[in-house]
Amino acid sequence: MEYESDRKPGVEIAEQKEADYAVITIRKPFENAFERIPNAYKKIMQYLGAKGFKEKAEDNILSYYEYVYDKEKITYMDVFVYVNG
Repeated sequence: MEYESDRKPGVEIAEQKEADYAVITIRKPFENAFERIPNAYKKIMQYLGAKGFKEKAEDNILSYYEYVYDKEKITYMDVFVYVNG
């Protein structure tokens, strides 16, 4: 349920159908971020290419996204890439 107080200027709420993603986790992603984050994408795309993945955008499905969180005082980033299953 959305409340008036939850609405933020410039924020769009979107929904997508269930989808399969490959994920890679980066430990301390913001230490040398311009190397670690692009390399994570490169590695996951190499893996998916070796498995026969073909990039194909679909309506209402995010092609990729990132999730940043802290665990035991260490920052992590999960990089998700859509897998056309």
